[in-house]
Amino acid sequence: MELSQRLEISYYKTVATINGEHNVFLVQHTETGRICVKKTLDIYNIRVYEYLKSNYITGTPRITEYCEENGISTEINIEKDEEGWYNLGSAEDLMEFSRVHALGLVPSAKVRLTADIDMAGVENFECIGRSAETYNKGANLSERGFSGEFDGQGYAIRNLTYTWTGNNGAEGLFGVNTGTIKNLGIDNFQFMDLNASDGRYGILCGTNIGTISNCYVVNSTMIFQYICGAFAGGNYGGTIENCCEFNNTIENHARAGHMVGDGYDDNKTRYGKIINCYSDNFVSGDGCPTGYAGTETGCQGHVDADRFASGEIAFLLNKGQSTPAWFQTIGEDGYPVLDNNHGYVVQNGDGYMCFTSESYAEAWTMVVDNEMLYLSDAVGQMSLLEEFENMLHTDEE
Repeated sequence: MELSQRLEISYYKTVATINGEHNVFLVQHTETGRICVKKTLDIYNIRVYEYLKSNYITGTPRITEYCEENGISTEINIEKDEEGWYNLGSAEDLMEFSRVHALGLVPSAKVRLTADIDMAGVENFECIGRSAETYNKGANLSERGFSGEFDGQGYAIRNLTYTWTGNNGAEGLFGVNTGTIKNLGIDNFQFMDLNASDGRYGILCGTNIGTISNCYVVNSTMIFQYICGAFAGGNYGGTIENCCEFNNTIENHARAGHMVGDGYDDNKTRYGKIINCYSDNFVSGDGCPTGYAGTETGCQGHVDADRFASGEIAFLLNKGQSTPAWFQTIGEDGYPVLDNNHGYVVQNGDGYMCFTSESYAEAWTMVVDNEMLYLSDAVGQMSLLEEFENMLHTDEE
């Protein structure tokens, strides 16, 4: 707003409080003596009031003056497509989404990445769904937590350096997740605190109460005073499924799991689930003497680098999924990724091999033609050799 408008507003002094809870006051102009009603808003769209001042609607309060005291814009400067998805393709888009989410404008938004995002050099990042409540005692869910759907579409967010200066709460790329985060890679995050006395901290998510699936965290560092993990500091009734973490440094004083620090809340009423996940260190906080594990199903910790590089983990992560989500060009990639431009991994006897996306359909044809009977497809959960042999036995009968 222009200085003249701010000055005009300053002439109105509060006479009485009409409704303190809703910030409604009786004010009087110091020169004219005119009595008006003043209402202060934290969330608003200034364009609405611009229009209403110029286009009075009979039967509604007439707007005399207005100004934007704190300079906060409520305009959402992100592309939203016809299907209702906010599409993020740059660091600026991610920062903008974080900003409008903090204002409470898009708590349940559908969001997807359209490209890898490089956060190198970005300052003053605010996590999505920040909360002062960690939900370790079963409190009500935060109105500011992320409750929508965040689909990385196989892309990665890289090179974010984030220092937390508070002393409590839930912090990470996401603060509290009560929705769904999927198909997202995190690479080279540097996340640390200065003086936190409590809290739940994760590179991906501070506290998870929702679902995280088909995500990875690699080459990142966390240094915290309190409960932390690469995927979530606390996993309280949430589910983390078909995920992996590799080559991360997690340091704190206690309850640090490389994937999850704390697996159930203090009241022991909400146990988190970790399903088919893989780590080159401890999966959850049960690796520490004071850690709380939650429930793990089909998970493996202390997986060495050779197994990650071999294609085995990519194969296992796809197992049971209706369509493949994980890819790896064996010999080039040191760990699985979510980019289908890399190889599709199949089992080759006791080892693993990969096909590029261009040759994947051809590989299936070769199997049907009985030229590669040793292949096993994780998605189908059945050895193609066994399937072929069953067909032969059926023909013999």
